[in-house]
Parts: sequence; structure tokens; C-alpha cells
Amino acid sequence: MLDAKEHPIRGKDNRAAAEFAWHETAVMAAVPDNGEDNQARTILDLDLQDMERRRVTKKTVDAYTGYFKSFLTLYPVL
Repeated sequence: MLDAKEHPIRGKDNRAAAEFAWHETAVMAAVPDNGEDNQARTILDLDLQDMERRRVTKKTVDAYTGYFKSFLTLYPVL
């Protein structure tokens, strides 16, 4: 796995970084090829699904849902 700067993640002390990189890779692999659909919306929806999978509190999911809706309203063609 590579970190954000394209450096290999190695060693027991970097387990959290490796798990994060793996998770990001798995999420990107799950994004369908939607053609003209809003890709930002797809990514934000996947993030909400991941929060629910991790059983994040409803209050947190609702807050992020609001943030994401505001973002998509500001940038509808992103």
C-alpha cells in the first residue's frame, strides 16, 4: 500500500496508515462507472454507507448528510 505521497507503508507501527490506505482503495474500487451521474454524490453516498457500516451514531450520520447536501447544492456539476 502507498500513502498519500506515494511512499510505501511498511512496519508494524504503521498499521493504522495501512488500514486507512486499504480502506480508501476498497472504497474507490466500489465506485461504479456511472457515466454522466454526479461522481461527487456517489463518493459521498459511499462515505455515508461506510459510516453506517461502522455503526457511527445517528447524530453524526445526520450531521454529515447535511454537510454533504450543502456541498452538492453549492457544486451541483462537480
